[in-house]
Amino acid sequence: MLLSDYLEELRDPDTQVTSAGLGQLSGLMGDEELEFKAGWEEIPAPRRIEVVERLVELAEESVEMDFHSVFCHALSDDEPAVREHAVTGLWETDDRRTIPHLVNKLENDGVDEVRAVAASVLGHFAALADEGKLVPRDVERVWGALLASLEDDDEPLEVRRRALESIAPFRSDRIRTWIEWAFDHQESLMRQSALFAMGRSGDTAWLEIIIGELESDDPGMRFEAANAAREMGEDEPLPHLAQLVDD
Repeated sequence: MLLSDYLEELRDPDTQVTSAGLGQLSGLMGDEELEFKAGWEEIPAPRRIEVVERLVELAEESVEMDFHSVFCHALSDDEPAVREHAVTGLWETDDRRTIPHLVNKLENDGVDEVRAVAASVLGHFAALADEGKLVPRDVERVWGALLASLEDDDEPLEVRRRALESIAPFRSDRIRTWIEWAFDHQESLMRQSALFAMGRSGDTAWLEIIIGELESDDPGMRFEAANAAREMGEDEPLPHLAQLVDD
């Protein structure tokens, strides 16, 4: 089936969306990519939401599926749910050309949920920076965007906590101070993010706190402490983790 014919099918709300059909949107390049962009906005909003959500699922199920072009174009969609799913779909891409798009969503999108997801996905590039796989200007761009969101008192809690989680691999004294701030926060979700960040930082100085929180009365804190212990990969938490098997 030609791409134009499939796009026409997607415009029909009575036509079922199938995995086989959506596979035609994988690996779009050149004229096909232009054709997709021209026809995307003509698809009804509920169907666009359904399509992008399904594409995220397909990409997670098969590494052979490449919907990068679709996700990047959908970042500018009028529907917040489409943008949110599109950002999620870019979670595992290593393409540095994606960084400006994600930074733009984090800095400028008018919907908190979209900005929060953008902050989370930028964490993948923060990890790449830690591994020396990004050029300096990309490192600065990721660092600057995440730090600005973390330090912005006007940003909602969800955006700030995701920024903290994502920026943790940079392991600077400045970030350590923010992790301490988050761990002392009155909101449980921010404290959970502090534990998440401790684990992602790989800094064994946090181990004592992580081990202590494995016995927390708060299930969310125990959960994140277990994740943090896994990220650390040290032996000390093992006896405590063994006890949590029966939690």
